[in-house]
Amino acid sequence: MYTPRFNPNSAVSNWKARLDYLKGYPGAAMSGALNGGFFGAAPIEATGGTITTYTSGSTNYKAHTFTGSGTFAVTFSPADQVVDFLVIAGGGGVYPEDRAGGGGAGGYREFTGVTITAGNYTATIGGGGSSASGSTSTLNQSSGSGWTNISSTGGGYSGSWQRSAASGGSGGGGGGAYSAGGSGNAGGYSPVEGNSGGSSNGTWYNNSCGGGGSSYGGGGMNSNGVAGYAGGGDSNDFRTGTGELRGGGGGGQANWSQAQATSSYGGGTGNKFDVSGSPSTAGTANTGGGGGGGSSIPAGYGKAGGSGIIIIRYEVA
Repeated sequence: MYTPRFNPNSAVSNWKARLDYLKGYPGAAMSGALNGGFFGAAPIEATGGTITTYTSGSTNYKAHTFTGSGTFAVTFSPADQVVDFLVIAGGGGVYPEDRAGGGGAGGYREFTGVTITAGNYTATIGGGGSSASGSTSTLNQSSGSGWTNISSTGGGYSGSWQRSAASGGSGGGGGGAYSAGGSGNAGGYSPVEGNSGGSSNGTWYNNSCGGGGSSYGGGGMNSNGVAGYAGGGDSNDFRTGTGELRGGGGGGQANWSQAQATSSYGGGTGNKFDVSGSPSTAGTANTGGGGGGGSSIPAGYGKAGGSGIIIIRYEVA
């Protein structure tokens, strides 16, 4: 867990910044003083998104959650405090063709202990792909200085009996005769934002297709004789202090002798090529989950990926 830092060499400049702030924003003076204020480590002051507060262990946090695009407006940020944030892109969808693998999860990037300055930050939430790859999520500074913009890449769409899987934050699962799953970590980040999709069994008629790549814990599972299960996503507690599961790839289509492929991390369920099977499902909204793969039997093709999310948290008194 992050421990607040204090640099004695920055004390003078920190005091000057706070005094200048008070001159420009006199209404914040009382707020800052009442919250442990200007004689100690004053908390960050910010607006935007859905705001929650919670205590984890002995530390109090405030979190700003963006499930749609918006502005994180920082009016005061002392030099000795930092933020943690999570940026997840939209999950990949499934093209409406037979023998389709699962969509890849949206890129998943988590940061802790990052210095942030006063200014406006535009949070753009990537949408889940519908018959296409997911869209990128970004956190960009629109006013102020000293910030490196952050992006995560949308998940790749799945392969099918006549189409190759796409690369993305996590790769789409292979389908039919186009057996290879798409590559993950399209942004080239370290640590990686996602993994590659699983491969199908390489025949268009056997109907077992690869699972979409996941953000964490390995790529989608290959379909060698079984349905292509998606790899697991990750758990993050930035929003409430309790771990929440996101970033799972979609399950690939199963043939008539297999169980349907599911995901516990927001990825959709792949359907079963059998009239007795259940339809595939979409990736869950605001998890970056990939869509579930499938065929026209039963009741429709594979589904769309889930939208992304951005969460920013910091310590408060």
